[in-house]
Amino acid sequence: MTNPEGFVDRSIGVVATIQPEGGQWTVFLDVSFWKEDSQEMPIETVRRRIATYPTRGRAEVAANLMVRAAARDLPHPPLGL
Repeated sequence: MTNPEGFVDRSIGVVATIQPEGGQWTVFLDVSFWKEDSQEMPIETVRRRIATYPTRGRAEVAANLMVRAAARDLPHPPLGL
């Protein structure tokens, strides 16, 4: 799946989640953004699998860095969603 047009301009929040997977830890990045033409469900979330790490600690460090880097590109401060 490719990013919708204007993805960064419509982004409202980013969250990283860590899940165990096959004895390792996988980091997922969830980005929420406004849908332009939807009144019914105005927010859509896109999830991407980022990487797998051997320990939870390393996954947490990586997830924290990824969220901070992605949040720099948000057009507005986080909304607390």
